[in-house]
Amino acid sequence: MTYDTRNRILQIGVHEEVELTNLEHKLLICLSSGETMSYPEIKQYLKIDYNLSRLRRNLEVKTGFELKIKNVYKSGYRLESEIYFK
Repeated sequence: MTYDTRNRILQIGVHEEVELTNLEHKLLICLSSGETMSYPEIKQYLKIDYNLSRLRRNLEVKTGFELKIKNVYKSGYRLESEIYFK
């Protein structure tokens, strides 16, 4: 997968592109380090106070489950998919 950070477009396949919302973009950037990010860290970065599971699920559904975000039990989330940023 390739992610165009300027235009917020995630290219999944050869001809398949998904435009991300600002909040989805921030979540993807936050998880891009490959490390497990805790729930409080993610919420602070996104500046939200509600449950993250719906945002994560919507992002996975939007990409046809090609984007894998792992829920690390009682710790946070980790990006499992390999993404090239441009």
